[in-house]
Amino acid sequence: MLKANQTSLELLRDLRNNETELENLKSYILDLKSKVAVYIPVKGDSIDEKLAEYINNYPERQKLKIMFLREMEGVYSFGSRRVYI
Repeated sequence: MLKANQTSLELLRDLRNNETELENLKSYILDLKSKVAVYIPVKGDSIDEKLAEYINNYPERQKLKIMFLREMEGVYSFGSRRVYI
């Protein structure tokens, strides 16, 4: 009986430690997401590179809900709209 109680206590302690580690990892992931560039340009496409520079340096980029999606050089989807840059 004593051994079963000790095992139960060890399992509970491990569970608490794992829950704490999980919360720490979630926080770390959110922190990384806020630091990662949100737009990677096509190399050699000067328009796409400038757009990426603008988006990645946007002061409140966490608030950006809609992203540009490059279709071809100078043509992008922005939400449901096609834009020409």
